[in-house]
Amino acid sequence: MDSLPIVLSSLSQNVSEVPIRRSADMSRYGSILLKFGLALTQEEFRGAQNSGQIVGHVGFEQSVAALAIALKWKLDDTIVEPPSPAFLTRHVRVGKYVTIAPSTIAAVRHSVWNPRRLHTYRRYDSLRFLR
Repeated sequence: MDSLPIVLSSLSQNVSEVPIRRSADMSRYGSILLKFGLALTQEEFRGAQNSGQIVGHVGFEQSVAALAIALKWKLDDTIVEPPSPAFLTRHVRVGKYVTIAPSTIAAVRHSVWNPRRLHTYRRYDSLRFLR
């Protein structure tokens, strides 16, 4: 999430925003899905988030810091938003270790941004189950 934007931005003289979208097929993952809140209802997600069970990607802030250093951005006001539901599935999605029922969370969004300098680094993490 940081290496490719760093390489590509090196071709530019001025970079003011780095939008990144990542989609990952996580159908073969097991317990790691719990830290994202996948397969939960929105109410269950809120409860799990309030209790600290949903943490999103560990290392997310470090990726942003590496990108900021490469772009010579000062990110003193960086805001990392907590993961949030991005997509509720309409049909059953079956993975190796979990089944996601209709009307439950099949993808989450995790974002970070800097309001003062308007430098934005967004990360969208999604789950797609294969049948």
